[in-house]
Amino acid sequence: MFKNKTSFFLLIAATLLYLTGFYFSYSNLFEGFFRMEDFSVVRNLFEYGIMYASLLVFCSMLYRKKYLRFLPYILLFIISLNFLISAICRIVYHSSFNSGMVLSVIDSNVDEALSMSTMFIVPIIICLLFWAFNIYVVKTVSRNPANKFLVLFSLLWVVFPILFKLKQNYISNKGGAPMIKSVLYHYNDFEAGIKMQKDLAKIKKNKIKLNAEKTGKGINTIVLLIGESVVPKHMQLYGYSIKNTMFQNGEIPNMQLYENAVSPAGITNLSVPLMLSTIKPEKFTSNKEEMADNIINFANQNGYETYWISTQTLSGSVTAIASYSKNIKYVNGYDEVAIPVFNQALKNKKNKLIILHLIGSHPNPCDKIPDAEKVFDENNPFNCYDSSINYTDKIISKILNPLKNEDAVFIYAADHGLKIIDGKYLHTDSKESVKVPFYIWFSPKTKEYANKGIVKETTQTTIIYPKIIEFMGYEPPKNYKNKDLKYLDFGLKTIDYSDLGD
Repeated sequence: MFKNKTSFFLLIAATLLYLTGFYFSYSNLFEGFFRMEDFSVVRNLFEYGIMYASLLVFCSMLYRKKYLRFLPYILLFIISLNFLISAICRIVYHSSFNSGMVLSVIDSNVDEALSMSTMFIVPIIICLLFWAFNIYVVKTVSRNPANKFLVLFSLLWVVFPILFKLKQNYISNKGGAPMIKSVLYHYNDFEAGIKMQKDLAKIKKNKIKLNAEKTGKGINTIVLLIGESVVPKHMQLYGYSIKNTMFQNGEIPNMQLYENAVSPAGITNLSVPLMLSTIKPEKFTSNKEEMADNIINFANQNGYETYWISTQTLSGSVTAIASYSKNIKYVNGYDEVAIPVFNQALKNKKNKLIILHLIGSHPNPCDKIPDAEKVFDENNPFNCYDSSINYTDKIISKILNPLKNEDAVFIYAADHGLKIIDGKYLHTDSKESVKVPFYIWFSPKTKEYANKGIVKETTQTTIIYPKIIEFMGYEPPKNYKNKDLKYLDFGLKTIDYSDLGD
């Protein structure tokens, strides 16, 4: 096959590196293999390995032609981006790749990408080294004379996906979902993510009439603040040693404080829709139009003026929910820039539901707050994170103080928590990642609905939907989903909260 044995060994080495990336992205598939129960992964590795080696040989054929020499650089760079995702999974998130990550990537924006870029320096370097090594392999292989066998082998990376497609269409299709294998093993993931985004657009087309029995006058001003990536054990409010929630601690007598609150998912694009609508986790992929039954739509149909104020940018299913608001304002800057917009909304004397969606403590926390707000010990590795919670405490004080003169209720909950490992702030499917701060604050003028005290039992933040309905003066739904403690994992599978690892 090769006159130069070095070419053969380099090709094998490059293929093994490529398959290592496959393992990093889909290490969960290897669990059955390591338990000696499922050996289908061997077939997968063989198929992907053959396709990748074929691609390298194909690139070497192109490299022989000076006018086509630029194409291998492009093809291999695309493959290297595929490998970059694998490196990020392993080095940064210590996790397999999944559908939830696809949503985050698709919905990301330049500011957020730049903010998190410092976490990806090592994976990016590895990606560039992978690219350079593959170029070197292609150059070396191109020095071998072409023969019929090499030409045929160089086409397998194109032929295999066609065969997989034919097999799926005419022989068998496990699970009924498209799963065409190709050298870009993340292609299927992103194709599914893009399809999900299109499906979410259909939500707005679902017109529903929401009815509930009127039980009382209702509260004039309902404010919901959705925090971002907040870990309760880093809050003074939940017993943390650093005093970073001084204002909120002073308001405990006016709160219904949930000591063991959990979110329904570990990333924003899943958790917020589950919190604000009646859709159940098991319906998230099959019946997204059920998100039309959301708390903003209910408020609109029952005489409330609705506001969505956000320092976050447009992001898939969250945006779908937010789009129901009569007044939508996205503002740029640190979270404090939302306060003037909030104060303006507060001037409206009508019944109103105001939802603030802030950037909070989102990784990287150091760039989510002004330098002057980094107020704790610089030698503390969590200085920025703890300071971001302190900064949010100041934001909350600016919201609550004017509400003390209103017939108002204020609800605070984080969309999800984080798992902190070696100074890295990670979104994971774990109990630590979904434990969140959650409380309801009642103004002195709100007495009919005030129910203060400590709630110790595990409570899912999906209870926010029926709570707000109650505060509007309507009968909340009975046997609501928060009692089930169902969790939607990153792979979009519904599991019991109790089955999550620590």
